[in-house]
Amino acid sequence: MIRRRAKHADIKTTIGCHTFCSTGIAAYLENGGTLEHAQQVCPPGVDPDCRLLDEASGL
Repeated sequence: MIRRRAKHADIKTTIGCHTFCSTGIAAYLENGGTLEHAQQVCPPGVDPDCRLLDEASGL
C-alpha cells in the first residue's frame, strides 16, 4: 500500500514501511535517545546503526 501511494503521489524514491521506522528512529536519536536503546527496540530488518540514520541524527 505504501509503495502504491508513493507512486500515485509521483514520489520517485524507493519507499516502504521501513522508511517510516527509520525516520522515527532518527527523530528518537535527535531528541536524546541512545543508539543502544534504538537497537534493542528496533524491528527486524531495520538497522539503527546504518550511516543514513547517523547522518540524519547528526551523529
